[in-house]
Amino acid sequence: MQKAAAARHLDATVFARGFGAIPQAYRKSHPDVILLGPQVRYVLRSVQKEVPVPVAVINMTDYGMMDGEKVLTQALDLLSQK
Repeated sequence: MQKAAAARHLDATVFARGFGAIPQAYRKSHPDVILLGPQVRYVLRSVQKEVPVPVAVINMTDYGMMDGEKVLTQALDLLSQK
């Protein structure tokens, strides 16, 4: 995702945290969107309740293929719906 953002000349910071650290990471970094790995899709609703930004689950195929371009597009789509 970071490489895809740089290729699009977007100022983006991408980082990963365990799902249990999301509330603390949100308070520290104030991300614009949060994307969850498909393996933790079961926490989607609880994370959505805890943070005031769009939260979604990354498509399993895009995640497995490590397709940063598609995942970045997903994040940007979430931002445009805000």
